Amino acid sequence: MFRSSSSSNNSPLVADFFHGKSIFITGTSGFVGGLILEDLLRCCPGIKSIYILLRHKKNDNPDSRKEEILKKKIFNKIKEENPEVLEKVHVVAGDIAQPNMGLNEEDMSRIIEEVSIVFSCAASISFFKPCRFLVSQNTLSLKYMIELCRQLKQLDVLVYTSTAFSNSNRAVTMKKMPEEVIRLPFPAQKFIDALKSENEKAFDQLVEECKPEWPNWYIFSKCMSENFIVENASDMPIAIVRPSIIYSAWKTPIPGYVEGDFGLTALFTGGSQGFIKIFLGDPEARLNMIPVDVVANTHLIAAWSVGTARVPAPLIVNCASNEYLNVQNQTVADCTIILTEKNPVPRSFQVVKSAFFIRNYILYSLLVFYEHYLPAYVLDLAAKFTGKKPRMVKLYHFIDKISNSLVYFTTHSLSFDRNNFLRLNSLLHPDDKKVLNIDTEELTFRDLVKSLPEGAVFYDWTKDKKTPQSRLKSMKQTYWTIQVIKGVFLMLCCFLFYSIFSLVW
Repeated sequence: MFRSSSSSNNSPLVADFFHGKSIFITGTSGFVGGLILEDLLRCCPGIKSIYILLRHKKNDNPDSRKEEILKKKIFNKIKEENPEVLEKVHVVAGDIAQPNMGLNEEDMSRIIEEVSIVFSCAASISFFKPCRFLVSQNTLSLKYMIELCRQLKQLDVLVYTSTAFSNSNRAVTMKKMPEEVIRLPFPAQKFIDALKSENEKAFDQLVEECKPEWPNWYIFSKCMSENFIVENASDMPIAIVRPSIIYSAWKTPIPGYVEGDFGLTALFTGGSQGFIKIFLGDPEARLNMIPVDVVANTHLIAAWSVGTARVPAPLIVNCASNEYLNVQNQTVADCTIILTEKNPVPRSFQVVKSAFFIRNYILYSLLVFYEHYLPAYVLDLAAKFTGKKPRMVKLYHFIDKISNSLVYFTTHSLSFDRNNFLRLNSLLHPDDKKVLNIDTEELTFRDLVKSLPEGAVFYDWTKDKKTPQSRLKSMKQTYWTIQVIKGVFLMLCCFLFYSIFSLVW
């Protein structure tokens, strides 16, 4: 825990800054938001209260969703050492896509009176949703958040979670992604007005004029959100934290902790379970990884640095890693193979012997058919004959959808300016650095991967109906079954070619 003391320049420590204050957080049901909540409770126990915004879901009300969040194993240490601090977490029902966050009058009044620190982490991170939906969810919701913050009796800081790829459409012309907001050709409010109008073409025309094209509409919505902050909230104490590719926890609360079946995480999980052997991408292209606990720590430090006027606002931080975590695609695949050889993953499909990134789309398509779809069709056919539900082909269609949505990132190596990120670390008191560590200069990707069996959600053997020994036996059986399927296919192809050439000659 933090000592309640001050640094030599009389600026408060991070925990001192949060002491006695009330906080409002959106997105705590997500990966990053959940880690920020845990970080605050564990590192800043002097907090007065934390209000988390949760919306109603079909079968879950906000209170039950809070209980599900606190059941995550990242909160186990808090439950053991300081369980009473969990009583400071209060649910407010609402919806980020609604004015005033969808809050009722009582909750709205309480937040206006008490809250002085805000973390805006909620977002739709889908790479498949249309532009209009994502702008509504991610940019319009930020507008509502800023309007709410302007009503607070005392606002110390608003921390907004963006992405380090918000300017990645300009990767070809920029050597590094700068820690600044690249302006769109039109004000963000103009997009919002067009979105609300009955004329659908007006919005589409504005988007069409935004060049170069973005890799996906999620990134476009984040770029627009940053533009909205610069244009409408530059007078407010705001920090924009831009994580690169968020990976497992490095040190806290559990080394190796990672959750979520989305984006690259889903691909890596699929590879470690033996479902994916061929990846679409340049094997030499680099992926900039950042541990999730570093991302969460950066949010707290950014709040402290802006809230105590250590740095000017708006502060923009590229939360990106060093060269050792700027990893080649093939290195990621190789590390996955090495890890799963020693530590098979629960609910795995087959033994993993190799995995490759292929940049040529024609070669990739041929290999995907041979390694993925050929066995999938045969296994689905066998499932139908035995009365089981065929699922393999459908699974690979979904995997292809994810792969195609990520091809920009698996074929481009992006670099990021990190001056503000490194400056945050330099501002920290030595006592803060022991708890809120963001210095990854000596961390390697191989070191990060080693801890996955300890903390990753997909390494939870209680969710596997089989024991590790029986699962490994099943994986080997599936592997050799697939080898037979591919061998028979090759023999048939050879026989077919031989027959054709015999007729010709």
